[in-house]
Amino acid sequence: MSELRVATVLFTDLVGSTELSTQVGPVEADALRQTHFALLRGAVVSNGGIEVKNLGDGLMVAFSTSSGALACAVAMQQALERHNRGASHVLSVRIGLSHGEVTEEEGDFFGDAVVEAARLCTESAGGQILATQLVQLTSGRRASQDFGPARDVTLKGFDEPVLVVEVLWAPAEGQGRADTAPLPARCELAPEVGFIGRSTERSVLTDAFKEVRLIPR
Repeated sequence: MSELRVATVLFTDLVGSTELSTQVGPVEADALRQTHFALLRGAVVSNGGIEVKNLGDGLMVAFSTSSGALACAVAMQQALERHNRGASHVLSVRIGLSHGEVTEEEGDFFGDAVVEAARLCTESAGGQILATQLVQLTSGRRASQDFGPARDVTLKGFDEPVLVVEVLWAPAEGQGRADTAPLPARCELAPEVGFIGRSTERSVLTDAFKEVRLIPR
């Protein structure tokens, strides 16, 4: 059964994943990919997002508030920047954000906001965050981020240009020095779930959590 609701949607994409796999080999590339997802998921959990699905090289995440989505996007870039300070291989992610009405069906989301966020992710460069201006406007005074000037961007599949802003961010202070030795990839991993077994019970809890998190307040 489908349900219409308002959400802010966030897409990420790991830049150059194919080239990275070629350089380091499949085993190390898989470890780096897991580290990348662990860093992203830490930001999602900290900012109240719901992971909709894993896209192979990125995530689709939904938020009940634009301010939470913006904070998550910045936290993602800051976490990756911190990781890269002493890493042998740099991880770079691009991020797209959009806000609007979406249809939820069997745990997935559909609608213009979803397509816009995915297209803006593709339009972004590594380390960049692009958002529709509506994300900025709906976040109001709750958003502490700075934004670049709004500009019209033509996105594939849309007849009219979309007003887009760049979400500006800087490395977080007090998170270690550039010469700090990085943790082994295995130590940076965060478990995707906190329980073993009881898949039916976990599925019920996950659906209930999604329902509660995305109810407008």
